[in-house]
Amino acid sequence: MYEENTAAINAAVRKLGNALRVLRKQSGYTIDELARKVNISSKTLARIEKAESGVTVNKLFALSDALGVAPDALIRRATATAASGESEWPEEAVRELEFAREFIKAKYNLR
Repeated sequence: MYEENTAAINAAVRKLGNALRVLRKQSGYTIDELARKVNISSKTLARIEKAESGVTVNKLFALSDALGVAPDALIRRATATAASGESEWPEEAVRELEFAREFIKAKYNLR
């Protein structure tokens, strides 16, 4: 069970990193520019995009704000099935991301 959860979490982190990279490029930012804007190192941002590092709630909010998208919309985007034919996320990962989404909404009174 633990190994399944770890795989689901790793998949979620990869999709979130990919969604951030796509949005960054669509917004016209280089890694260096976006990193400066949200006050993190470009190495940290590159590691988040490559799923070599997770993203904290604070960084998620800063990144989503800089990219002009709500944090919950970013999470939804990351959990959507990719148009490239990528398979659906494991149900466990979707539940965990939904939990994170609800937590963020409650914490920041976004209802």
